[in-house]
Amino acid sequence: MKTDGRLDRNFLGDHDGDAINALLVPAGQNLRLIITVLALGLHGAYKHSSRKRRNRMLPVVDEGRSHARQP
Repeated sequence: MKTDGRLDRNFLGDHDGDAINALLVPAGQNLRLIITVLALGLHGAYKHSSRKRRNRMLPVVDEGRSHARQP
């Protein structure tokens, strides 16, 4: 059960090491979750901004004439 959350025995400090490990493992998991959420948010923001940039650069055809979109 302890290995489900990567909470293995810490052999460095005997009981103190286990206590420190019990505090640091959840902190590491929270940090991993925060980094994942930030990465997904940045990826979504980049995708959205590149789509807007791409739409601005596409030509607009109006009655057979091609006009560049105004920003």
